[in-house]
Amino acid sequence: MNHTRVFVGDISPNVGIDELWTRITEDDNGIVANREDIKSLDLHSNDAGQRVGQFAVIETSSPVLAKAIKRRFDGHELKGHRMFAYTLPPKINRRPRQDGASENED
Repeated sequence: MNHTRVFVGDISPNVGIDELWTRITEDDNGIVANREDIKSLDLHSNDAGQRVGQFAVIETSSPVLAKAIKRRFDGHELKGHRMFAYTLPPKINRRPRQDGASENED
């Protein structure tokens, strides 16, 4: 499969974007990825004020790197939260519908 994106769930609300970058680019064995190999890193949090985990979507330059990042996060604990991760296929640019409506509108 050519999945180049990684979904990481149940990230502690106490983890920021800088710490995620560090976790992606370094581990105890050395470098996991160079920043240039990461196309995007989006961290999303729950705005309801509940102490639930955040999630991130990481887009990489290759499926091999996506698998390495998945292994880096899946099942690992960070600040009291055991994270899970899986790979996602690349985003698809959808064509607009002929009636001009969005794909998500009913």
